[in-house]
Amino acid sequence: MKDISQTIELSNGRNLGYIEYGNPNAVPIFYFHGRDGSRLEAVFGKESFCNELEIRFVCPDRPGMGLSDFQKDRLITDWPNDIIELAEHLAIDKFAVLGGSGGAPYALACAYKIPDFLTGCAIVSGLGPYNLIKDKIEKQTRYQFIIARRFPLLHRLMLTLTLRRFNNEQWWEKNFQKLYKKLPERDQALISDSTIKKRMINKTKEAYNQGIKGPAEDFRLYTKPWGFELNEIPNTVNVHIFHGELDSTIPVVIAQEISDQIPNCNITIYPDEGHMSTYINHFTEIIEKLKS
Repeated sequence: MKDISQTIELSNGRNLGYIEYGNPNAVPIFYFHGRDGSRLEAVFGKESFCNELEIRFVCPDRPGMGLSDFQKDRLITDWPNDIIELAEHLAIDKFAVLGGSGGAPYALACAYKIPDFLTGCAIVSGLGPYNLIKDKIEKQTRYQFIIARRFPLLHRLMLTLTLRRFNNEQWWEKNFQKLYKKLPERDQALISDSTIKKRMINKTKEAYNQGIKGPAEDFRLYTKPWGFELNEIPNTVNVHIFHGELDSTIPVVIAQEISDQIPNCNITIYPDEGHMSTYINHFTEIIEKLKS
């Protein structure tokens, strides 16, 4: 597919990278990528769905990842400012936001900070605040959070060593084999698909396009207070949560606890889905809910 990535210069001089799918005259939805992600994860092979569903799907890179310049000392609550500037650049007055996995804090920050601009907010397989998730997430991610929080220099070294292996196809295959053993059946089916696997590699490589600074900062922010409480999100914003009951990366109990704390929130739990499969297998339903 032709690369349709673009950049804009923000008022503070930083460049913000993004990609756009669908109909520019249709319903606008901004997608926020997950941890170690980039704008390239937004559709995972469903580009044509954006036209069929009549949406304008805008997918930006967070600072220091993909095409977006690094932002020193940023906060999660800074992100809505970037999105407002991007929306103005695209001549979009109101829009919905959709956060996948580690993109959830950024979507919820928009719901908290810029509710008057939003037509809706959706979270898919979403990460919650650190004090809520630290004892519930799977072991490997929990250890990474602890290292990022307490030993940031060691965490950066670990990311640097990982980055050096990115061009080693055997390393990628070995990691997918390890991942496969930990995943529920429907997630296993996805990473067995060569096209999906290639997209996962590409979106991760793009996250580290500028090195480790952006992903390291993103990871560090997950271990800090977000700058707002979930119960402070205005009830004027309709928040939808979608989660797989078999999610082995972010257990469903996290989604349930997040839902309980947000004033105006609806939750949909899919009994047979996992972390990735919820978004990919139910893309149409998620989008239609955001449009309604």
